[in-house]
Amino acid sequence: MRTIKKNQGLIIGIIAGIVVVAAILTKVALMLKKFKKNSDFFFWMDQDELDFTGEEFEDTTISAAFSSITVDLADAKPSTNPMNLCLKGFSSNLDVIVPKGWNVQVQGENKHSTIENVTSLDKDNFELPLLFVNYRLNKSIMNVYYAYQMDQFEDSLIEEVNGFDEIVVDEVVLDEAEAVI
Repeated sequence: MRTIKKNQGLIIGIIAGIVVVAAILTKVALMLKKFKKNSDFFFWMDQDELDFTGEEFEDTTISAAFSSITVDLADAKPSTNPMNLCLKGFSSNLDVIVPKGWNVQVQGENKHSTIENVTSLDKDNFELPLLFVNYRLNKSIMNVYYAYQMDQFEDSLIEEVNGFDEIVVDEVVLDEAEAVI
């Protein structure tokens, strides 16, 4: 009789565990369905780059869960109308690269997230293309920055290399180094 009661308790515990797991999975599935809704791009546990090179950028919505996504607009063609980039992130890392010379307004809601915005909005210059980066983040990191200028990078690299010419090295140290090699 006692064995039956022990087994009955074990069976009830297993059933309760299965019910809890099913409830959690249902809640996650509903959350992902809601998250995915109205998205042009959806990423789940992914690492990817969306490159808009040569394309005219239009309003786009991107959702990412447990992902690392880079949105590269560095060589995108601006639309004549204000553009919207909507980002939804859950436990994700989102990087947005915009061309130098675009007006960028970053705005939205975040919950336990970090936003780093190194772009600017020139309210006096209406001639520049205008991009609104709208976000809704939960436990995510988002970086919005201008594309790195290769000309500036190459110039600084040349200066660094030229700087090495000025280092004086003792001939004895060079001879010892060559002997070891």
